[in-house]
Parts: sequence; C-alpha cells; structure tokens
Amino acid sequence: MLSLARALNYGMIVFFIVMSSQGAAIAGIFERADIAYNEGDYLKAMELWQSLAKQEFPRAQYNLGKMYYFGEGVRTNQNEGRKWWRKAADQGHTRAQFNLGNIHYYGDGVDENLEKAISWYRNAADQGFASAQFVLGLMYRLGEGVEKNNIQAYKWWGLAANQGHEDAISNKSDVRKLMTRNEIVRAKLLLKNWRVKPHKVIQSKPD
Repeated sequence: MLSLARALNYGMIVFFIVMSSQGAAIAGIFERADIAYNEGDYLKAMELWQSLAKQEFPRAQYNLGKMYYFGEGVRTNQNEGRKWWRKAADQGHTRAQFNLGNIHYYGDGVDENLEKAISWYRNAADQGFASAQFVLGLMYRLGEGVEKNNIQAYKWWGLAANQGHEDAISNKSDVRKLMTRNEIVRAKLLLKNWRVKPHKVIQSKPD
C-alpha cells in the first residue's frame, strides 16, 4: 500500500503530466491556426481560434476579434470584433487594449470618448506596450483628454523610446527643448523609477 506522502507525490506527478500534455495540445492548435491564417485559410484559422477563445485564451480572443473587425474570412462585424477584443483586453491583452483605445479615440463605430480611450491606452502602457506609451505621450503633449504636461510626455515617450520606438525617440528629443532644466530632472526621475504595473480590469459598460 502506498504511504500518504508517496500517494500525494504520485498524484502531483500525474497532475503535471496531464497539464503538460494539455499545454502541448493547446500550443499545437495555436500553431495550426497561425499557419492557416498566414496561408490565407481564414475559415480554418477562425474555427481553431474560436475553440480556444471560448476557453478564455486571450490571444485567441484577440485574433478572433481582428478577423471579425476587419472581415477576414467572415463578413465584417465591428460589434463582434469589439466584443472579442474586450474579452481579451479584460484579461490584460495589451494589443486588444490599445485597439479599444483607438476605437474610442477616433469614434470608430462608437461615440468618441477620450476618457475611455485614455483608460485603455494607460492600461496597455502601464504593462509596457510601446505604442500605447507613445500615444499617451502625444496626449499629454497636446493636452487631449488630460492636462497638458511636458514632463509626462517626456516620460511616456522615454519609455517607448527605450523599446526602440522611432517616433518616440524624436518626439522626446523635441519636447526636451521646450522644458526647463528642473522639468527635465523631474521627468528623468519619473522615467528611471517607472515599473511595469499589473493589469487592472476596467469597470465600464461593454465597448
């Protein structure tokens, strides 16, 4: 008879084997979906991503949303696209968050809403998404939806620049010329002390 300790260890081994095999199976589905999409077989890609999206995998939800939003292999349906992007965004998918920010900023299929746009941009930017950091820098520089603030613009552009974002590199250099020495020191300190922040669920009505 197995001792309790040995039985527990055996159970853990079985658990990890099962989890590992499930992970490999899921990775295989993602790989087949990616190949199908890249080869233009959108119907197959959608079928595979749909099965994963229903299991709450954010990357699959994002990809499914993209196909609906831009009409890839299916009739264009922006509402359905936004729905899947929102599901992915609520799980911390930065590209989905950035896309929702763009939708609200430009009023693409919804009313323009700078407050919502900034909220989604910031969530992606806080997780280190360079494109969102760049856009936030623009909004602070121009005072769109936020109070104009060159220090914050420098910080966000600096973060994006550190990831090689070319427009952020040039914009950071340009805004520096408009700042006082004290403002530059404060901006550099903010940039130095910045850390990636965990995703937070945005409490608002569905987009």
